[in-house]
Amino acid sequence: MKSLNFLLLAILALHLQAYSLQVPRKDTLIQGRSLRIQDRPNQTPQVLIDPVNPVRLPSSSVQLRGSVKNVDSKSVLYIWTQISGPMIAKIGSPEKSVTRVTNLQETGVYRFKLSIYRVVVNGSTKYNVLDDAFVDIKVIENRSPIVNAGPDQTVILPVNRVNLQGSARDPEGDNFGFRWRQSSGPMQALIQSPTQSSTQVNNLDEEGTYRFQLTVTDNRKGMGRDFVDVIVIRNNSPRANAGTDQLIVLPVNRVSLRGRGRDPDGDNIAFRWSQISGPMQTFIQTPTQSSTQVSNLNEEGIYRFQLTVSDGKNGEDNDVVNVTVRRNLPPIANAGSDQTITLPNNRVQLIGSGEDPDSDNLVYSWRQPDGPMEAIIETPDQLITEINGLTREGTYRFQLTIIDDMQGSDSDMVSVTVLPIPVQPISPPTV
Repeated sequence: MKSLNFLLLAILALHLQAYSLQVPRKDTLIQGRSLRIQDRPNQTPQVLIDPVNPVRLPSSSVQLRGSVKNVDSKSVLYIWTQISGPMIAKIGSPEKSVTRVTNLQETGVYRFKLSIYRVVVNGSTKYNVLDDAFVDIKVIENRSPIVNAGPDQTVILPVNRVNLQGSARDPEGDNFGFRWRQSSGPMQALIQSPTQSSTQVNNLDEEGTYRFQLTVTDNRKGMGRDFVDVIVIRNNSPRANAGTDQLIVLPVNRVSLRGRGRDPDGDNIAFRWSQISGPMQTFIQTPTQSSTQVSNLNEEGIYRFQLTVSDGKNGEDNDVVNVTVRRNLPPIANAGSDQTITLPNNRVQLIGSGEDPDSDNLVYSWRQPDGPMEAIIETPDQLITEINGLTREGTYRFQLTIIDDMQGSDSDMVSVTVLPIPVQPISPPTV
């Protein structure tokens, strides 16, 4: 009982500068020792509110945390109130030190006050305000992520897939996620990785424009979108031209083939020459070039060569050129009809002719193989020429030779007979 009294006195002594107690020695709890209690200094109660970060819409709530200093928190009453703001917020537990404020749905600054009261009971209940503190909550718009779905693309069938390369950034540094979806198109495509920034899209099997949407959502439900179009078209095959048909005459046994090609889509094209028929197998020197030389055309006949032009997208076109090989048919020479002249006439005109079954170009040449004397051939390289100097009687032979482009030749002879001057008859003398 004495120990309890001692503790009660100690509590009362809290409001004194110093208090000394002497307890009988026989008290086994205290054993006669003296206890001195110092009064605490008189300090003003103080309200503290933890700082809060700005609230970014669409978030609309925040937790407020208050505390007191220099007073027993259990002996005071807390009251939260809104002082100002764009709209009336909702204070979840206004009488508690920690409360959640909701309904912060408009941007602006919301001011709240935390007051602490001490309850005084003196016949009637009263509340004494010990301290106030204020806190501002700034509500701001959440800036949505900035999204880039990548450039529009074109694919040419039979290619039916494409890689989409998306990207995004968040102005406030929030984490975000991706979502690809097809918004339109001639048929449903297959998006392989719809939750990744980049994905492959398959099954683009029909012509048309496919539109894909990339949506990026941050951790505050802010969303940004962008679209990318994939245009699918049919491949237009290239056009091949193997060149014009050709004719060669043996012994010439080679020819140059000059092909060309073009692609309506502007694709790169490749060339391939091949022999598809002929009397014998030939040799194509550069089969992967647009132009090539072909040799070993040693037998008469028609050789067919095919030029294939491909664009690397399963589009191709073919064209065929014929090379005719034949032996040379020699020209035919005609030196004209034999002629006779009588001295003193000593000139004659030779009229030759010639033709070539192959229509080759022809070269003409006159010469005198024999005769009583050497005559003068005025234009030996022409079909028609004048011969002078036939001053002796006798037979003169002239040869016309014709040579074609392939060195095929033919000759013909014409004779010119020169008669002596006629003898005038002698008239008998008149009597």
